[in-house]
Amino acid sequence: MRIVLVTGSTGFIGGAVAAHLVTSDEGLRLFPLVRAESMEAARYRVAASLGRFLDAGALESALTRIEPVVGDLLDTTILDDHRLVGVTHV
Repeated sequence: MRIVLVTGSTGFIGGAVAAHLVTSDEGLRLFPLVRAESMEAARYRVAASLGRFLDAGALESALTRIEPVVGDLLDTTILDDHRLVGVTHV
């Protein structure tokens, strides 16, 4: 199983890449790095971004394999997130 950490998933190009990844590989798990105040806000931002590229059914299915990582690339404490141990691709 591929486990992918994606930066920029709430932007246009990153959102398109994330949408492509989750629809092209059913075994893939996606960890988008999202700047947000909470996990709920991060999930909303990811869903809104991917919603530009996926229909409602595909989005609902994709969101079951997406777990946002709340943080910023400049914040090295995100590396303490235990979910990132198994990441195979960035």
